[in-house]
Amino acid sequence: MRSPPGAIHAHGLGFLIALFALARERVPRARFTAVIDCDNDAAQAHRALALGAKHVAFRGHKRAGEALQSVATQLKAELLPSGVPRRACRLDDPERAAEIALAYLDQEGRLAKPKRSG
Repeated sequence: MRSPPGAIHAHGLGFLIALFALARERVPRARFTAVIDCDNDAAQAHRALALGAKHVAFRGHKRAGEALQSVATQLKAELLPSGVPRRACRLDDPERAAEIALAYLDQEGRLAKPKRSG
């Protein structure tokens, strides 16, 4: 799942981190990568990394990207290009973001199959 580019300004970074944590909590079998897309905002990308986000997207100035890559490496995180892939879960509506995220995990078959014992 990936936030829309620049969604941190509409939703807030804390909200997005909490939303992805809620999705993992509510659907523990789900297999997904949570990406916070900071568009061209280097300060927010740095803040997301500092707050523990492991996958942050950024498309700003090259020097800022290099500095962010260094921070990401130190924190064992990944810096990705900004933009929403075609099959990504779009979280544009803050009122329905949790509902959309959970429905996406279910519809896209991203739920891990329970392990059979025996």
